[in-house]
Amino acid sequence: MKSLLRKWWFWLLLLLSGIAGWFLYDNWVGAREWAAYADDAHRRGVKLFLAEVPPPPPVPDEQNFAATPLWKAAGESRESLWKIARPLPAVRKPGGLQGPFRPDLAAWRAALLSAGWLAPKDNTGSDAEAVLRGLERYEAPLAELRAGAARPEVRFSTDWRGGVFDASERQLQVVSSVLEPIFLRFECHLSLRQFPEALQDCQDLRSLIRALEASPSLMGHFQTMNTRRTLYLMLAEALEADVWSDDTVRDIEASLARWDSEARFWSALAWERILVNETLERMAQARDAYEILPDGFCERAYTGLQSTRLRWWREGQIAANRGFDQLAGFHGDRGLVQLVAQLHHGTLRTSWIATPLETFTPRRCAYAFKWLVPDLARTRMARVACALTRYRHARGGLPATLAELVPDFLPQVPLDPCTAQPLIYRRTAPGSYLLYSVGLDQTDDGGDSNVNPTTTNGSPDWVWIARQPYSPAKP
Repeated sequence: MKSLLRKWWFWLLLLLSGIAGWFLYDNWVGAREWAAYADDAHRRGVKLFLAEVPPPPPVPDEQNFAATPLWKAAGESRESLWKIARPLPAVRKPGGLQGPFRPDLAAWRAALLSAGWLAPKDNTGSDAEAVLRGLERYEAPLAELRAGAARPEVRFSTDWRGGVFDASERQLQVVSSVLEPIFLRFECHLSLRQFPEALQDCQDLRSLIRALEASPSLMGHFQTMNTRRTLYLMLAEALEADVWSDDTVRDIEASLARWDSEARFWSALAWERILVNETLERMAQARDAYEILPDGFCERAYTGLQSTRLRWWREGQIAANRGFDQLAGFHGDRGLVQLVAQLHHGTLRTSWIATPLETFTPRRCAYAFKWLVPDLARTRMARVACALTRYRHARGGLPATLAELVPDFLPQVPLDPCTAQPLIYRRTAPGSYLLYSVGLDQTDDGGDSNVNPTTTNGSPDWVWIARQPYSPAKP
């Protein structure tokens, strides 16, 4: 009997030693594979961790836009001066620069009155006047925003060591909560023919964009693109109204030329890779898969077992980084054209493996391209619209082609990011024009922004509409 027990113990110890040896070998292979990938990435100049990024030089508070009390309050508390309950959803068309996008000021007036923002005694005058009185709570923070915007630097203090889950950029919440009020103020000022005030609203939004551009993250770039979309709505209306001087339009066009959305996107994509690697490194060292466990019991048990293997983590980390490498292949105009075709046909694939680590793969980065391409198109169309306004002021009419804007009003004709060909432009009624990008289907629908992608194989053109020049009514 004792001999039999000794044999069982011997085989049990041998089995346990084999399992331990297999785990050690498996972990060694995973570490070697990751080290080989990291060495190759470093030779290509790719940064994988925060420690590889040199810290920015310090900025004195008196020169830092982000050090004003307004932004500091947002960083210290979720309840900021800007956070309010929106009494009514926006009624402008969500598609962007096409179609009727003016909000219903009468509906906003009623909502502000119902929410208690507008006192009954102040509910007098036009809808625009009443809505402005209902938004008076924004006067103080907007004045603080304008005062701080004169500071030359923007440097927010964000702790990025938490990676994807824990890095918090409170300033993004501030901007998100104030977009609609600024847009409403602009609409009211334009309706009341208070054109300097409408220009100030645009300047306020440009200050917010400047603050957002200081964020290196992909989420910061998402918010920047969303804020720019609102600015382009305002710019389209102001140019249609033709109420700004040449100097003002030239200044706006110059700022648009400095907004290199594509370069900013690639920078944000590189930062996203760093955050992903920081998060995966922390979880791999702790063998902690809690934050990525699937819902099913069997799947959770399997993932929990796999997460004890360092090699499993390293395989997922390598796959995620290879996904980033693949996305980086779409750099440049021709790369964007290939990307647009893959986005439209649903053939965009990246090389990451099918594990719960997909949570950290560039899946949302691939989705971000769907924001990048329209944002590039809007920015380029906005530049052309400013140049066309200046051309009309100087020559008394619109050009026959965009080539006539070069070189006096534009250095070159901006390209449609969907085709790498010039944006499509034609004159319509006297003093009006149609300017558009062909959209994701890369098919010219003649400027039709109402193609229904659910019932056809197409997608709408992205249109910048300019109607008859605005003539304010006589008082």
